[in-house]
Amino acid sequence: MSDFLKPMEISLTGMQAQKMKMELIASNVANSDTIMTKDGGFYKRQTPVFETMVDDEGRAAGVQVKEVVQEPSDGVQKFEPNNPYADSKGYVKYPDISTVREMTDLISAQRAYEANIAVASSVKNMISKSLEI
Repeated sequence: MSDFLKPMEISLTGMQAQKMKMELIASNVANSDTIMTKDGGFYKRQTPVFETMVDDEGRAAGVQVKEVVQEPSDGVQKFEPNNPYADSKGYVKYPDISTVREMTDLISAQRAYEANIAVASSVKNMISKSLEI
């Protein structure tokens, strides 16, 4: 029976990976105006790096988030001389985060998540039909 469940397990890893991607997108959008983090400096966009999981026989067994990387960025400078975080010339560095890009990535992650749900649902239906025999 576990062979029947393998596609469902693989789909679950896809859902977990896409959930993490959506969490990072939410963090990017929420911090799009964060000019000072606890580590100092402006917030930097974060993205997941996905990695194929392989079973003992060398076959693809799903996907996982290998790591979360911060995109290198010089930020966007805005002239705000009255801001307490302004440099000596009156500029403040803001994150270089495009809401349009984040929303596009969110839609892509949502579609991938839904596709994994469709696979899991199909597997469930196949198992149910096989039990009717």
